[in-house]
Amino acid sequence: MSPARYRELHDFAPIAYLSLDRTGAIRDANPAAARLLGIRRTELIGQALGGFVHPADAATYRRVLRAALQRAGQLAAQLRLIDHRLLHVRLETRGSRPGAERLHVVMVDETERVLAQAELRDSEARMRAIVETAHDGIVVTDAGGCVEVCNAAAQRMFGRTAREMLGRPLERMIRGSSTFLRTAARPGSGKSAPRRQDRELIGRRRDGSSFPLHVAVSAVRFGTERKLVATLQDISARRLAEANLRASEEFARATIDALTAPLCVLDGRGRIIAVNRAWRQTALAQGVSARVTSGKANYLQVCEAVRGRNRRGAVAMARAIRSLLQNRTTEFSQEYACEGPGGTRWFVAHGTALRSDGRHHCVIVHEEITAHKTAEQSLHERIALQAQLEKLASAVPGTLYSFRRDRKGRTSAPYASPGIEAIYGLRPRDVAQDDAPVWERIHPADRERLAAGIRDSAGTLSTLQGEWRVLNPTKGELWVEGRAEPERQPDGSIVWFGFIHDVTRRKRLEASVRESESRYRELSARLQSAIEEERRSIARELHDELGAQLTRVRMDASWLRRAADDPAERSRQLAQLERDIDATITSVRRLATSLRPSLLDHGGLDAVIQHYVTEFQRRTGIACRTRLADVSADIDGRAATTIFRILQESLTNVARHADASRVHVALRPVGALIELRIADDGKGMPVARGNGPASLGLLGMAERARSVGGALLVRRARPKGTEVLLSMPRPLPGEVAAPAPASASASASASASASASVDRATAPSVERSASPRVGARAAQRAAVPRRSSAAATRRPPGQA
Repeated sequence: MSPARYRELHDFAPIAYLSLDRTGAIRDANPAAARLLGIRRTELIGQALGGFVHPADAATYRRVLRAALQRAGQLAAQLRLIDHRLLHVRLETRGSRPGAERLHVVMVDETERVLAQAELRDSEARMRAIVETAHDGIVVTDAGGCVEVCNAAAQRMFGRTAREMLGRPLERMIRGSSTFLRTAARPGSGKSAPRRQDRELIGRRRDGSSFPLHVAVSAVRFGTERKLVATLQDISARRLAEANLRASEEFARATIDALTAPLCVLDGRGRIIAVNRAWRQTALAQGVSARVTSGKANYLQVCEAVRGRNRRGAVAMARAIRSLLQNRTTEFSQEYACEGPGGTRWFVAHGTALRSDGRHHCVIVHEEITAHKTAEQSLHERIALQAQLEKLASAVPGTLYSFRRDRKGRTSAPYASPGIEAIYGLRPRDVAQDDAPVWERIHPADRERLAAGIRDSAGTLSTLQGEWRVLNPTKGELWVEGRAEPERQPDGSIVWFGFIHDVTRRKRLEASVRESESRYRELSARLQSAIEEERRSIARELHDELGAQLTRVRMDASWLRRAADDPAERSRQLAQLERDIDATITSVRRLATSLRPSLLDHGGLDAVIQHYVTEFQRRTGIACRTRLADVSADIDGRAATTIFRILQESLTNVARHADASRVHVALRPVGALIELRIADDGKGMPVARGNGPASLGLLGMAERARSVGGALLVRRARPKGTEVLLSMPRPLPGEVAAPAPASASASASASASASASVDRATAPSVERSASPRVGARAAQRAAVPRRSSAAATRRPPGQA
């Protein structure tokens, strides 16, 4: 080859060529070498090649250079050159003979290959780390299904070592996987080629136990070989979670079905996602479509589609539900009327907003109040009770619970709502495993009866219901009522789903009513006895006094007949007859006055009271002081009689029991009321006289006060003695005093109130009780129709 041709090839070669002297200095270099080293060719001549070698490879370069100078042949080394970048090159030295003056060097840039190899090694290392640390099992098999690779998770899953798994067919460790693996390994082409397939199978461990397994298989081609890559997941925990979820859903369904109130749950769009048995029954009875009763409709659309007389209530219901779902309110109570074939039925719908996992839901409970619509007080109580129950996100009183008894008789309460703390003073977690703390809080006298009821319910699977007492650590003794439905479980245990609520108030009211009835029976008997005694007294007065006087009159008349001829004797007998007649008239007047003072009908009430108090002071010697206002224009005859009779009874009690030396009587108008106050300085009312005659007398006084819309308060006076205070309303112009309540319920309520006031009055300490002034007056105005003053004037005087 000619030198010119050689130089041409040398200069245009893509590989770097250099010529070095024995010191390593560059004597010749082609353009490729200059580009590789990053320096101009003219500047490259004379520089040492070792100056371009990375310091970490300088020793290797010097060793190769010495070896090339000592022997002929080719030497190669991997060196890194540095010039603001790191290059990997292969250096080949070519010398014609040992001791030659020139060395020919070839440098090839292998940076990309070295970096690619390093990246491949890193990728393989990362892949191995991922496979080995993966939570899921990863197995690679050949086309025949024999294991070639398995990670640690797969080994733990099957309870085998890598040596025990490698080379073995995978289908022996996964039951029923042979057909599945053959299908996944089946070759295909184009779009018909099999893709990733997954299935749930049963895995076998080395000890023979089995477990649920999710298997995902993909066919992968490595060069000419076809492999199967299987990803394995142990789904035992998932299966257990799914079973627990199903049990929770069944419990929730059974719980809401045990509720007697119709209930439905709506999602954020107003769609019905759950209803209970009572909801379905009520909806079907109202003729609602099956879509609503089965929970497949949008409740907002159902309400807005209502027409006719029910539309107004339905639209209001939809508006209230939207307010809940849009987070503007947290609860509502909506009263509405429903017109149906059977007439009008009244309901109250209670809604409560629920927030779960950031989603908006609401619970709607419908309560029929048709039977209680006219009883306003009962309605308010039920609404107040319902508002408390809505705090539990379900409309049941007290606490929802599940009570479980296993086959060995051990009992527990797996679920209890927070309301259990208000009843038993226990938290739900205190009774989840063992309900012994609950039995400790039940009254000892009721434990055996409740246990017997549980045994009967378990034997016949009948409804468990009853009442028992609870010893609450903070509230004392409570009465509770419970109801639960039993259900036999597959494991032989029995679970009751139900609720418990506090009925202490009802029990106390029942006891109060029974006590009031007993007191009023005693009062009635005493009144009958007093009437008979009064009749005997009147008969005795008539027989002993009037009879004797009339006998004398008859004798005087006989004397007159015999002394008709003697003027002097006739005059004397006529004078005696006049005296006897006057005495008879005086007796008649005294007897009539004792029955009812005539001043009540013809004089003022203040004059009657003054006359009676004066006579009381004369008869008993007890000093009396009066402070009386003329209120005759403000009251009628019935009210005046009531005030006078209460004064009579009070002063009689003072004379009989007080041992007093002074009595103060005051009658005055106070705003819209008239007050009568009788206070003495006696020994005061003794303790424990609630069932004696004095107590019955107080009950009679309280009943008289109630009959005219007033109230009676009996208490200790300061510094000693007893004070009786009567407060009654002053009728407005054209009004009359309030009659006694006509209804049985009002009479029973007033009787209980009067009995309670009298019982408080028998206490030894001074009580401060607010007189029901405004309330009594309002009740009187509501209960008594207005009459003209003329009608009031025509009322018979003295009517009691």
